[in-house]
Amino acid sequence: TFHIAVLHTLGQLCTVISLSANSISFAHVIKAMEPLFSALASLLVLGQRMDFRVYLSLIPVVGGVVMACAGSREFSWISFWAGMSSNAFF
Repeated sequence: TFHIAVLHTLGQLCTVISLSANSISFAHVIKAMEPLFSALASLLVLGQRMDFRVYLSLIPVVGGVVMACAGSREFSWISFWAGMSSNAFF
């Protein structure tokens, strides 16, 4: 359980960095990618394949995050990478 605590702590730390580097709304848009990270982790780490409809349902989520980030005037690479790292840790 110690490794879970470490990963959770790193996820929280990256979330706080993302929130402090940019607006809260931008950080939450980045954090909306967490289902994609969960699906990829299930596939790569656990070897569990989900139904293809699960992967299809992630396309609008990813597309929405890409559009929101591309059109953002307040884009910050620090916030972006901290949010993505947080998604990976969680």
